[in-house]
Amino acid sequence: MSRWTRAGAAALLLALTACMSNTATREPVSPVTYTAPNYRAANSVGRLARLAVAPVVLHWQDSDRREDEAAFAAEQEAVRAETRDTLMAFLAQDKGYAVVPVVDEADWPDDAARATAGQRLGVDGIVVVERWIREPWTTWDGLLNIVLLNGPLVKALTETNLRLSIYETASGRLVWTAECHGWDDQAVTEIWGKLLVNLDNAVPAVLQH
Repeated sequence: MSRWTRAGAAALLLALTACMSNTATREPVSPVTYTAPNYRAANSVGRLARLAVAPVVLHWQDSDRREDEAAFAAEQEAVRAETRDTLMAFLAQDKGYAVVPVVDEADWPDDAARATAGQRLGVDGIVVVERWIREPWTTWDGLLNIVLLNGPLVKALTETNLRLSIYETASGRLVWTAECHGWDDQAVTEIWGKLLVNLDNAVPAVLQH
């Protein structure tokens, strides 16, 4: 195996093993709808027990589906609905959060706007989801990948296809984020358990005062 082939294989392995990531704040996290119990760590996102889930931001790069605008719009809406519905079910059933959908399209350009929206919605935090759907590879893409020693493949496997961000209402700032990288070839219902495995469970309702 040549040096370049080994390097390509190593990069491919790295891409395959680093498909999920998350980042949590080290700063205190504060709910606004109740007083958090002292036993929870000050920076636990689970203190934000009541969450609003914004409409999914969809970045769709598959141009073939744009030929029929009505069908394309319907497919986009179906993907948005499935993404948010399955996320809300996971947050409620597996993580114990009280969740409500944001009905209107969200436009929160800064922390102050998010804090105002959270107060209006009566929640401790806001969840924003972005999803990317890219054009499938063609035969030409496969041949080009061989010539370029798996460079395009490694790039595709490291590109973000799903990002979830949680903002606290108290300040409007970002307190937790998770990303999935690679092709969007899994059912979204299979992704949440892997992407949100490190998200703290919510403070139970019986402990909220």
